[in-house]
Formats: sequence, structure tokens, C-alpha cells
Amino acid sequence: MKRAGLLLTAAALILGAFTATAQPLKTNTAPDGQLGIGINTSGATVQFAISPSLQAGVLVNVGMSSSTEEISQGSSTVKIDNSTTNLGAEIYGRFLFEGLVNPFVQVGLAINNSSSTSKSGSTETSQSNSTMDLNAYFGLAYYWTNQFGIFGQVGLVSLGLSDKTTTETTVKVETENPTTTSFGIGSGRVGIEFFFSR
Repeated sequence: MKRAGLLLTAAALILGAFTATAQPLKTNTAPDGQLGIGINTSGATVQFAISPSLQAGVLVNVGMSSSTEEISQGSSTVKIDNSTTNLGAEIYGRFLFEGLVNPFVQVGLAINNSSSTSKSGSTETSQSNSTMDLNAYFGLAYYWTNQFGIFGQVGLVSLGLSDKTTTETTVKVETENPTTTSFGIGSGRVGIEFFFSR
């Protein structure tokens, strides 16, 4: 999944560079004072272009899955039902530099919660993990008009602020996990954005 995100990001950056060089010079068409929506490889966004060089928004992602497995124990078979839910949001600010293709720097505060439940007979185990991270990205955006654009970005810094796990079977146990900080090229995302007319 991480490799696919990086490949998609690289493809978008290369496509943006070729598209920009293939068109005649023109003024910056980044959105200005407009509300926008978008979809990308990490979720959906709602953002506001405060000016052509500054945007603020929120990224939301939701994921759900369930599975059933059967394990043989001697002459009997035990059935285990598993379900997982992931909810996440990242509030971000994006500063765009002017150009045919707009390089940008983005900083976001991400909050994520993943929970899983495993049930076998009368035994049910629930586990949830909540994290908060401060992330920094670099990317490129290209706007055909002030209403439609594409972008690609990669993570550069991820500073873990909190990481808590709660496990519950018959007794509830809360654990504060060590936080992590990472530097370097991280996961990428590509997406499209649409801004409404003023």
C-alpha cells in the first residue's frame, strides 16, 4: 500500500511537470476565496482557498472490514468473527508557491482511531488504538482553472504526539505506547480537487 502511494505520487508529479511544460506561459490560476472538495488516495477533503497561496482544510478517512475464520481444535471447529473500523481526520494548512505548477508545503494535525473486535463463542475481545501526529508534506499542485486541479504530495516529517491502546475482554486495560517521530520521504498521496465559483 505504501509503495503504491509512492508510485502514484511520483506519477502525478511527473505528469504535472510534463503538463506544465507542454502549455504556454499563463498566470497562476490557483483558487482564491473559494470553498472546495476533493478526493485522494487517503480519503476525502473539504478545503477553503483563503488566497491563491494559502489553503486550509480537513481530510477525513473511514474504513471498515470484517472476516470470519474457522480454526480446528481436535474434533471440533472454533469460529472467530473479526471486525475492524478505522476513523481518521487531519486538519491542515497548505502554502502554495506561484508557478505554472504550484509547489507547496503542507502541515497537518492528524487524529486516528482504529478499533477491532474478535468474538469466539461467548468470549469477545475489543481493542482500540488512538494516535495524534503532527505531519509535514511537500507536494506539487496544478490548476487548469481556478475551479479544478490535481496534486501529489509526500510526507517529510511525522511527529507522534500521543499513542494509546485500550484492550477489553473482562478487564479494561489502557496502555500508553511510545510515540514515534520519522524524517525522510514517507507515504504519498495524489488527488483531485474541485472549487466552487465565487
